[in-house]
Amino acid sequence: MHLSDVCTLDISEAGKCTDTEKRGDTASVGNAAHHFQGGLLTAKSLPRKITCSGRLCARSCGRTVGRAILEGGVAEKVQLAHEMAQTKSLTVSTDKTSHRHVNYESRHISYKVTSYAKNDVTPAKPVVRLLGVESSKNHCSETQLEGLQLSVAALATIYNDSPLAQCTGSDFSDWIFTRKAKGINGDHAADQKKAFWLFQAWKSENLLADLGNNALSENPALSASFSEALDRAKHQLVAEAGGLECWNSLLPSERTKLELTMKSSMVRTLGQDAYLGLSETEKHEAEFLIRAGCCMHKELNAVKGGNDVMMAKWDRLGVEGPVLLANKDNDATLQGASHGADCEPTPAEVRALNESNQGAVKAISLAGGIFNNKDKKKGQHDTYCWYMENRGLVASQFPDTSNVRFQSHIEAAEVVLTDHQAILEFLEFVRDKKDHWKLNHMELNLYKALHCSKTMTEVVAIVIYGGTVLHPYSQMVRGPGTESLNVLDLGPLHEELKKHLKVILTNPKLIFGANVAPETACFGGRPWEHSTSGSHSQLNLHQAAHDQASTEERDAAWMPATNDANEGALGAFRLRAQDKPTLSMHQHNSFVDATFTSEDFCHAMRLAREIDRAGLEKNRRLEIIWHEEGEVQAKRQRVAERQQKEAQKTVSREAERNATVMVLTLNEEELNRLTKDKLIIQLEIHRVQESTIPRGLRSMVNKDLIRILIAQISVVLQQNVHAASASGPCEQGRSLDSS
Repeated sequence: MHLSDVCTLDISEAGKCTDTEKRGDTASVGNAAHHFQGGLLTAKSLPRKITCSGRLCARSCGRTVGRAILEGGVAEKVQLAHEMAQTKSLTVSTDKTSHRHVNYESRHISYKVTSYAKNDVTPAKPVVRLLGVESSKNHCSETQLEGLQLSVAALATIYNDSPLAQCTGSDFSDWIFTRKAKGINGDHAADQKKAFWLFQAWKSENLLADLGNNALSENPALSASFSEALDRAKHQLVAEAGGLECWNSLLPSERTKLELTMKSSMVRTLGQDAYLGLSETEKHEAEFLIRAGCCMHKELNAVKGGNDVMMAKWDRLGVEGPVLLANKDNDATLQGASHGADCEPTPAEVRALNESNQGAVKAISLAGGIFNNKDKKKGQHDTYCWYMENRGLVASQFPDTSNVRFQSHIEAAEVVLTDHQAILEFLEFVRDKKDHWKLNHMELNLYKALHCSKTMTEVVAIVIYGGTVLHPYSQMVRGPGTESLNVLDLGPLHEELKKHLKVILTNPKLIFGANVAPETACFGGRPWEHSTSGSHSQLNLHQAAHDQASTEERDAAWMPATNDANEGALGAFRLRAQDKPTLSMHQHNSFVDATFTSEDFCHAMRLAREIDRAGLEKNRRLEIIWHEEGEVQAKRQRVAERQQKEAQKTVSREAERNATVMVLTLNEEELNRLTKDKLIIQLEIHRVQESTIPRGLRSMVNKDLIRILIAQISVVLQQNVHAASASGPCEQGRSLDSS
C-alpha cells in the first residue's frame, strides 16, 4: 500500500468530497488501519502535509488519522457482520500466544461469499475473515469462549445499528452466529478441545432459546400463558430476595440480571419442548458441529514423536548412542565423575546426565543458536551468510531454530547435511579468528556433533523423512491452488499417506537404494523438493463425526487445512499482506462501493468517534490488570488465613500444654490411646532434657510419634537405673525410710 493512496484526495468544490471520493478514501484508510495496527505505519509516519491532487490542502493530525482508521475499522466490522448474516453456514478458528507478558487471542471466521464486482456471476468462494486479535486475562477455555461471545455481541451491536442493516432489513445476533456455526478448528491442545465442548454447549443453549422464542411468536395463546407464568416467576423472585423492600434495595443492574436469567431459563424450557417435536433430521441439522485440527500442528507432533522414537532406538539396539552434548556446567560435573563398575554415580552426576541431550535435533538447535541466534547481538549471523556466499553456496540465514515452529528443524537438518563440510570449516574459521584460538563450549559441542557419525545418521534420517513425506505432503495441503481446500475432505489423502508409510517400512530400499526414484520414494510420486520448501505432516481426520458427515455437511463446515491465518495474525497482530487468510484491499473497496451510502459513512464516522471517546483498549488493559490484582489479592488472603489458622493452632497448643500437668506417660497402652496433640506434648516435655528429638513432629503420623516416645522412655528409664545404682544402698535405704 502506498502513502499516496491514503494521503491524496481530489477536492471537488470548496474543499468538499463527493460520495464516490469519500468511498474511495474511507476504503483506503480502512485498509491502512491494519497497516497502522500491524506496525507497518503509524500516524506519525504520515507526511505532515496532505496534498489534494498535487495541491497543498491540509496538515495531517494524529487524532484525525486515528479516527480515520477507526472509521475504516467500523466499515470492516459492518461488512463482516453483514456477510455472516447473509451466509448459510460458517466456521470458527482460533489460536493464542503471549507478547510482553500479555495473553492474546486470534480469531478468524470462514464462510462462502460471492464477489461484489459488477456483472461477476462466479459461484461463492470460501474466504477467511479476521474477527480480531485481542488481549485476554488468561488462556483458559472459559476465557476463550467469553472473548468470542463478546466479539460477536460487539459485531451485532455495530451492525444492527447501521443504516445498511436497516436498509436491507437484516439483523445479526449470537443466536444467528451459533445457528450457522458448523465447525471449529485450531491446534491440538487440551484447552482447545475443552473450548470446543463449551462452544457446543453455548450453541445448544442458543438453539433452545431460539426455538422457545419462535414458539412464542408463532402461538399467541402460548405467549399469553407465558406472560402470566413470567409474572408469577417475578413474584417468586421478589419473595426469594426477602420481600419487595429487599428487592428494591438491589442495584438496578442486579435486578435486571436476575430477571433476564429467569426469563431465559423459562424460554429454554419452552425450547426444550419444541426441540422434542423436531424430527431426527432436523435435530441433526440444528446440532451439527464438527471439530478439526491443523496439519501444521500434526506435522510438528509427527516430527517430535519420530525424533523421540529414533533416539530411543539406540538403547533398544544395545548400541551406544550419539555423542553427549552437555552444557558447560554439566560437562564439568561429568568430566570429574569417577569411572568403573563399582563406582556409584553421585546425585549431581545423575542429574547432570539426565539434563544433558544428544542427537540430531540437539545439534541442529546448537547450530541455530550459533549461526542465527534470536539475540541479534549474539552469534555469527551475517558473518555466516557472507562466508557461505564466498564459498559459492546459498547466502541465506540459517533456519530459525530458537523459536520452535513448523518445519524449522527439517530445513535446518537439510542445511547441515548439504553444507556439512562448509559448516565445519566455518567453525574452524571462527576458532582461528579468536585471540585464544579456542571454540566456546557451545561451538565445541556442535563441532563434536558434526564429527559424530551417529549424530549425522539421525540428521540423514530427518532429511529423508522431510523429502519423502513432509515436503510433498506440504504441497498437497497448503501449496499453490489449495486455498479452497476443505480440511474435512482430506480423509482419502491421509489414507494414501498411511499406505505410503507402510510401503516404505516394508521395503526400505525404496528410499535407501542405489537408484532411488522420486516416483516411488516420495509421497504422491512428486519430484524431490528444494531444501527450503515447507513441510507438514499428516492429519488424521477419521473421527466418527467426520466419517458420518455428508458431502453437503462437510461443505457447510468448510475449514482451511491449516491454522495459518491465526498463526500469521498473532505474529503481526493484524495480518493484511497475504490475500488468502484476510480480507484484501480490493475486496474491501468493492464491498464499500457496492453497499455503502452517505448515511453509512456518516454512521461510521459517528461510531468511530464514540469508540475513540470510550477508551476501549485502555479499559481492556485495566480489566486485565484488575483481574491479575484480584488473583494476587485472593492468594494473599488465602495465605493470611492459613497463617492465622496456624497461629491459632499454635496458641491453642501452647495453652493446652501450659494447662496440662507435666506428667509423663510411660505405659505403651496408654500412649496408644493419646491423641496426636498429646503425643506431641509428651515429646516436647522430653525435649526439655533431650535435644536429639527431631523437629517437624506435626508432619509425623501417630505411629512414628509413639515409636520416638518409647525410645525416649527407654533412655529415661535407663538413666534412672544408672542414677539409682550410683547412689548406693545406704542412700536408697535412707530415701525409703524418709518416704
